[in-house]
Amino acid sequence: MKKQFEILKAYRKSIVETIDDLNLEQLQITPEGFRNSIFWNVAHILVIQQLSQYKLSGLDLLITNDWIENYKKGTQPKFLINEDEVEYVKRKLISTADQLEQDYFDKKFETYTEYETSMGIVLTSIEDAIEYDNTHEGLHYGIIKAMKRIVV
Repeated sequence: MKKQFEILKAYRKSIVETIDDLNLEQLQITPEGFRNSIFWNVAHILVIQQLSQYKLSGLDLLITNDWIENYKKGTQPKFLINEDEVEYVKRKLISTADQLEQDYFDKKFETYTEYETSMGIVLTSIEDAIEYDNTHEGLHYGIIKAMKRIVV
């Protein structure tokens, strides 16, 4: 699992670096042919990781419910964001990856509620969820990179 955490942290660091030079307007544009903005994709990554790993393990989430409601699967941007929210999501991307690794090796993930993803993949353990989530984050990282080329 050490490699999975290395991959997660590399994605998260790269995402933060990718959006670091974008302004609020660029982060919020939904380019033609896309359903959401760059910021939505970044926040969505954070939300899905929390739901698929912490919630399905019966643990407290490391983000508040309003983030879940605004950036879960099937949502679209509803309001304008501000600099504080951008900084918050960047900090949380890094801190939740570190916390996940610590919690995993501290054996806090004792149970896991089986979950079938929208792709029909059944996750039966925290290890499944971490590995699947890395794929999910890679997908959204690619979307973020593509969107950035359009908005700058």
